[in-house]
Amino acid sequence: MISVDVILEDKRWSKKIKKPSIFFSKLLKLFQKRYSFSNKRANLSILLSNNNNIKKLNKKFRKKNKPTDILSFPFDRKFNKNTALYLGDMIISYDFMEKSRLWWQ
Repeated sequence: MISVDVILEDKRWSKKIKKPSIFFSKLLKLFQKRYSFSNKRANLSILLSNNNNIKKLNKKFRKKNKPTDILSFPFDRKFNKNTALYLGDMIISYDFMEKSRLWWQ
């Protein structure tokens, strides 16, 4: 089972996704079934942000002074098989998602 922590940094997200934690939990359940991940325990963090904040992170961590749609930071340490695996962090830009509009139609 993959559990997700969703942090809402830009309030505009709540206009498109009423309950972000539930939305991403359901999305991850589909992923688990599709990729036979259901017998493993894992955690993931998702930050729902905007172009301004993602640009700062992109510059700091990737040395690119521009916004992007999604940044991901996989966690690569090995864990004991009795503990849940931490997959890492994802940051998603509202501005890029709104511009594409395809993903929530």
